[in-house]
Amino acid sequence: MKKFFIMAMLAVAATSTYAQDIKSVLKAKDYAEAQSQLNSCLSSLSNEEKAKAYNKLVELSMQKVNKENSTIVENQALQQMGQQAKPVDMQGFYTSLTNALNAAQECDKYDHMPNAKGKVSPKFHKKNQATLWTLRPQLINAGQDCLQKDDNKGALAYYAAYVESGNSSLFADMDKTKAPDTYLGEVARVASVIAFQEKDMETANKYCDVALKDTASYKDALNLKMAMMQQQMKTKEDSVKCLKTFEELYANYYGNEAGYEIFWGGVVSTEIDGAAENFVIADNGDVYLKDAMSTLRQGNWIKGHKAEGDTIVFNFPQKYYQQEAEDEKGNPTGEMEYCYLWRTILSDGRDTFIPDPTSQTIKYVFRNDSLIRVDDFKQGIYLSLADADGVWVGYDGLETW
Repeated sequence: MKKFFIMAMLAVAATSTYAQDIKSVLKAKDYAEAQSQLNSCLSSLSNEEKAKAYNKLVELSMQKVNKENSTIVENQALQQMGQQAKPVDMQGFYTSLTNALNAAQECDKYDHMPNAKGKVSPKFHKKNQATLWTLRPQLINAGQDCLQKDDNKGALAYYAAYVESGNSSLFADMDKTKAPDTYLGEVARVASVIAFQEKDMETANKYCDVALKDTASYKDALNLKMAMMQQQMKTKEDSVKCLKTFEELYANYYGNEAGYEIFWGGVVSTEIDGAAENFVIADNGDVYLKDAMSTLRQGNWIKGHKAEGDTIVFNFPQKYYQQEAEDEKGNPTGEMEYCYLWRTILSDGRDTFIPDPTSQTIKYVFRNDSLIRVDDFKQGIYLSLADADGVWVGYDGLETW
């Protein structure tokens, strides 16, 4: 009987301690205190209470955010009236906003878990969603401030918080047609660049993949992905794997064309942006086409002319690219060397392109305000960059428009 009484007393004491832990979180006066109390009792809380505790962290963080944000808005009005602005704790503002976002995501996770009765009944989701969505872009400003101070790690932390929160369940059911996240892809790309510079390849690839999902940042993210993958190539097997990934990534890009480059001594194909570039049709029938080489876009032009009907003819070789010449040791000679576009075919060994001995003319047709190539890779014809003698220098492209 005495043993039972002692056990009962221990149970009461445990319940009392548990209740006090919950109350201590909810009665905390600032974020640091509440976080400390929550960390000490988190494992003993139910899902419903965890959501309530994390929401308390959101509320305490937002007190600082709202205070500083109010001053920011007031300063904008003061500046318009030519009056002196009030001091703002921007670092405290950015830190508290980051804390609020992180706590809101944790709150949302437990808010969507079954309660003690087995039911899912979110209490904080909509409120936190509405409160924080419009404030998230301030994290971009925080990252920019860090970059101006050469604080790459700080910038990466803020950009990461922006990207992670944008992809979280907290904002998953938002109607983003009314409030689109126009910065997500570009912020993810910049975060990837910083991580790449910091040699954190796992993080760099993670955020680059986010940027690849945004059409606005896709092309730049694709170039970044290629650079990262090429840097990590050490063997021929790495090269083959890399190329397969390139093809998969490029296949998702709107308006593709086949491009060819040298990898490990062989000619391999990749998919390159094939969107039509600028072209001009002169009154005398001459046609000027910009950036014909898909894998080497530097604002260069080639010249063709109108033929019968809607056909446009380009005769090759044409001077296309120039660079400073170097001697055998790689030192500049002070002279310029030129490369030319040629109509080529793939060599029998499939290791280079050679001038097509049958013709140096490539035809297009003008249709629906676009140039459509007639002589293309489907017939084994390629437009390649070579020297004056027709020796290929490693670039090929422009299969179709």
